[in-house]
Amino acid sequence: MQTNKARQKWLFELLKKEPACTYLNAFHQYKQKYDFSETTFVSDWKKANKELETWQNKVNSEVQKQEIQMEVEARKGNILTKIEALAVLSQIARGEPIKKDNEKYYPSFRDQISAVAQLAKIEGWEAPTKQEVKGDFSISEVKIIWEGTPEE
Repeated sequence: MQTNKARQKWLFELLKKEPACTYLNAFHQYKQKYDFSETTFVSDWKKANKELETWQNKVNSEVQKQEIQMEVEARKGNILTKIEALAVLSQIARGEPIKKDNEKYYPSFRDQISAVAQLAKIEGWEAPTKQEVKGDFSISEVKIIWEGTPEE
């Protein structure tokens, strides 16, 4: 005689294998295999469906994780790295032609100047124009030194 767990496992596998399997269809197969009453089948059917739902949720979760990972990788591949951006800006700054769709495009003088300015910002070539110093300062002594003779 088969145990409850074995019957439920068999139903679970049947539902996994045949997702469109109906209650009536499953009951006929169950009756042929185990020869139990419909009351017993109903109990096994509910438990097998609950297990199937849990299994499907796990599968869907894993599929979603993999899809997210694939999307992240695809997006990473489409984003320029800093080195690639610097290379493109350098090419424009030098006035080198850019090939696109089997045609060459030459950057204008304005494009070249903009590229050099952007490179300067990225690489930090520009000295800071203003420095802000924060903190508490106190002046303890002021010493005035005169050179020469004071004019009256």
